[in-house]
Amino acid sequence: MDDRELLELAARAAGIRYDKEASKPHPTSGAFFGLWLQIDGEPYEGQRRRWNALTDDGDALRLAVKLEIHVQPSGRYAWASTFSVTATEESAQDPYAATRRAITRAAAEIGKAMQEKETPR
Repeated sequence: MDDRELLELAARAAGIRYDKEASKPHPTSGAFFGLWLQIDGEPYEGQRRRWNALTDDGDALRLAVKLEIHVQPSGRYAWASTFSVTATEESAQDPYAATRRAITRAAAEIGKAMQEKETPR
C-alpha cells in the first residue's frame, strides 16, 4: 500500500473529506504531499490545506485522538493500537516518523474495514 492509499484509508476512518482531484501526485515529478482537505468550520470555513498524518505531528495526533488510538513509542519501535487493530513500526532512524506512520497505519486498517463493509459482494 503506498502513502496516498494509506492516507486515503486513514481519512475515511476519521471522516475527513478531501478533494480527490487536487490530491493527486504532481504530474511531472510524481511527488505526493498529502490530501487537500475540504474543511467546514474547522479551523475556518472554506480554508484549504494539505493533510498528511505521515509527515505532520499535529495531523497524526488529531487522527489518534479522533479514532481513540493508543500510542506507545518505545525504544526501537512505535505501536499504535485500538481495540481491534495494532500497527508497529521500527523507529531506528526517526522515532517521530515511526510513531506518525504507526498511527496512520492503524487508522488505515480501520478505514479498510469500513470500506470492505460498504463494498457489495
